[in-house]
Amino acid sequence: MIFIVDDDAPTRDSLRLLLEAEGFEAREFGAGRTFLEGERPADGDCLILDLTMPGMNGFEVLRELRRRGGDNLPVIIVTAYADSATRSRAAAGGALAVLESRTVQANYSYWSGARSGSHTSSSGTLARSAAAL
Repeated sequence: MIFIVDDDAPTRDSLRLLLEAEGFEAREFGAGRTFLEGERPADGDCLILDLTMPGMNGFEVLRELRRRGGDNLPVIIVTAYADSATRSRAAAGGALAVLESRTVQANYSYWSGARSGSHTSSSGTLARSAAAL
């Protein structure tokens, strides 16, 4: 199970569709607090976590996840602001990767084209990254 935590519904839906197209099971959450209150990290294979959200931001979710013993859940942070400071802070918090939102959007666009016959296969970069964890 790959958990997706993002306050933007279209982004969550896009990620879920991309992952499901690659054969993964995914569950969406619109807020970090909702994820933390509703799931056991041990039940998941990976967490895809938006950084900029109202309420708890991605760093706060990551910190709370680790505090609750979710050290074994691989975390991929998705953000529009993947500068070196963000990458360093994410790594220090235990995230395995930081992806820029535009990379995720490009993968979804490519996958959408593959489903419509515009491409011969889906990109699956995000899905393969999640699977490799």
